[in-house]
Amino acid sequence: MSVGKRIKMFADAPHRCSSPAVVRLHPHVARKTFARFVVLRDKRALEALSYHFGHTHMMITDGCYVGADIELAKLMNEEARKDLAHGLEDILRSGALAGKASRSLQTFMRDAQSGRYRGRRTLQSLVSKLINEGVQLAPCDWGYCVYSQSLSACRGTASGPNEENRSPEVCAMCANFVVTEKHRLWWSERQERDALFLSENGIPEQSRQWVSRRQAGTEKVLHELNERRRHGESPPAKKVKGIAER
Repeated sequence: MSVGKRIKMFADAPHRCSSPAVVRLHPHVARKTFARFVVLRDKRALEALSYHFGHTHMMITDGCYVGADIELAKLMNEEARKDLAHGLEDILRSGALAGKASRSLQTFMRDAQSGRYRGRRTLQSLVSKLINEGVQLAPCDWGYCVYSQSLSACRGTASGPNEENRSPEVCAMCANFVVTEKHRLWWSERQERDALFLSENGIPEQSRQWVSRRQAGTEKVLHELNERRRHGESPPAKKVKGIAER
């Protein structure tokens, strides 16, 4: 009962006073809204969602819960575009980048600023240009994947990266990968955890070697972030195949 009351309180909240009045609202409606939200974001989640709801067949979830909601689909597309724009702005605004895609990104930014996109609206213009050209961005805790299937180290498909194969180690070797200041904390905490682990006694040699290699990769990412923040940009480099050529 408390769930139903809280949902009704949210629907009748003052900040929604301009919205249509809610006549009949109950927790089961929230389950359907959640199902539509999940599947519209990622259709591959339908099987897991059906299991989560306790349905014996996926067709029950798909037909009775997900269904077709044009307005929600439109809203989700708008939110997905906003998420993409925010991620691209973070990358293009950042003075310090790390990862194999960082050089081509910063070269692209310099070339764009010297051309038709100069001025106050440079960033917004660049973001719109990239979105209109179909750029894909897959964010994660440790960075961004500015996705191109031909360069994908995780063996992704045309629709995006392979989530099962993605990991910090795989991404760090990928030409699509870039890290911004937003992700510095994740890499710093990882470095601290690995250093603490390696300081312990009695660690098997195989584990020590594996963590040492992982720590070396972490230190490389942090070193790149520090160097490029110090200089304000990456050193001039030959363009590599990546976002600058897509």
